[in-house]
Amino acid sequence: MNCCGNKRTEWARQQQIEPAQHIETQPEMGAQKEVRPRQFEYTGRSSLRLEGAHTRQSYHFRFPGDRLEVDYYDSFAFMAEPALRAV
Repeated sequence: MNCCGNKRTEWARQQQIEPAQHIETQPEMGAQKEVRPRQFEYTGRSSLRLEGAHTRQSYHFRFPGDRLEVDYYDSFAFMAEPALRAV
């Protein structure tokens, strides 16, 4: 009883005849993309102290117009804060 209808043999023969195709690969999993901090400006009226959602780092905007660099991973939560704007 032949279970694959000689498809495996045909495939092996075809692999020997046709050249291998180039397959694009993704960058290695260990390679990391450079992430830079983002700068935010405080637009509120007094001061604002926040804790980073990812790093748990404390950020203190002392006065209106104060600018701070925020860790890239914390910056996404900061974008939702109405008194802050990304610069």
